[in-house]
Amino acid sequence: MRRSTRWILCLVSATACAAPAPAVTPRPAIEPPAPAALDPSSPPWILQPSGAPVTRTIRLETELRSRVDTVERRDSIRTVVTAEWSRVVGAGTVRLSGLLTDFRVGIDTAELVIPQGLSLPLPFAALDGTETVAPRLIRPDPAGCGTETAATHALREVFLTLPTRLEPTTTWRDSASYTICRDSVPLVAVSTRVYRVMGATRLAGELVIRIERHSRLTLRGAGRQFGEPIDIAADGEGVATLFVPLAGGTVVEGTGESTLRMTMRGRRRSQELTQHTRLAISAP
Repeated sequence: MRRSTRWILCLVSATACAAPAPAVTPRPAIEPPAPAALDPSSPPWILQPSGAPVTRTIRLETELRSRVDTVERRDSIRTVVTAEWSRVVGAGTVRLSGLLTDFRVGIDTAELVIPQGLSLPLPFAALDGTETVAPRLIRPDPAGCGTETAATHALREVFLTLPTRLEPTTTWRDSASYTICRDSVPLVAVSTRVYRVMGATRLAGELVIRIERHSRLTLRGAGRQFGEPIDIAADGEGVATLFVPLAGGTVVEGTGESTLRMTMRGRRRSQELTQHTRLAISAP
């Protein structure tokens, strides 16, 4: 009877009649390896737009070779432009607003001077662009032929809008149409620029993206010069290397060269002009 009772208890509980389990020594917990730190110099690179003020200096050295009928002339022009600006967001529109703090020009070896009639600092404003449309200057009057408008043209060398995410061989292009004046004759300028990411490097310890820019420019217009009607046409191309930090996404340094070939035709004479320009962009 005692054996039957014990057997029934064993059927009720599978552990009631089991032999004591051996003691188990707990194993030390194995922590998973810590994730490797991301290398900020490795792609993809993510731009971080900023509203912080930006100051840049643009230097242009231009060699001019002109021919009027059979007479050829050579000149050189040096230009220095310094501007400070920031991105301002309002009513869904992003604007670039700032001041042109320096604009000086010198012919050949003459001292650089501020053109007569230009008052500095000069306020300017532009509408921010997209990956396909270049930023557009809206102040001073972009259709004007005055000194103030001419002084802001160089800002187009540093105004660009980049994709937020960049990788090696990333490409994009932008275009713009604006007015340039030649001897008070307004010309319609059409610019197309193609960008390509070439990699990343460091400038003064800061990671920057190296971008190659190829540009094409056409100019067309008609007016009067010395009382006679004149037609003007020009075509040109250029290449530049630009360095852009991830913080802000604004060109911090750059160099480039461009060539423009222009023809001006009147009833009694024609003039051919070749303009070769070297570009340098720097930050203070």
